[in-house]
Amino acid sequence: MNAHELKTKTLHYWRFTRNGYNYIATEVGKFKSDILVSNGKEIIECEIKISKNDLKNDLKKKKHRIYEKPSNWYSSWIPNKFYFAVPADLIELATELVEGTAYGVILVSDKNFTKRKKENYCKIVKKAKNIQDNFKKKLHKQIIMRESSEIIRLRLKMYS
Repeated sequence: MNAHELKTKTLHYWRFTRNGYNYIATEVGKFKSDILVSNGKEIIECEIKISKNDLKNDLKKKKHRIYEKPSNWYSSWIPNKFYFAVPADLIELATELVEGTAYGVILVSDKNFTKRKKENYCKIVKKAKNIQDNFKKKLHKQIIMRESSEIIRLRLKMYS
């Protein structure tokens, strides 16, 4: 599986399998999160990882130090929860690496895409805890703006 497939299956999971996560966008926010989703009450970030190095290197990023000890300056950009979404061969490593953190882990299935909306491609292996409790309207607004931009860009591609 490549990153595009993992991202698409994770987007599908939050939009169609999980109830109420109607706001969903990619590459959004101060930290250019792979996926941000919201139900209007909480915001969840998912980072897509396809290799051991990709996963280990991501944890070295400054944002994880910020998420660990959120400051007031960054608080508008921090989701309520954070997950790594990984294929089966990375589940053990991902679970081990997030031990002792608030982070969760999602297993992304390698099953083929279907046209069924209710198909489930993901499973939460380790449930995330809150990084912060407050719902951030500024970040939620960015999800909505990015979501609409993605739709427009896809439609423009149809005509070019």
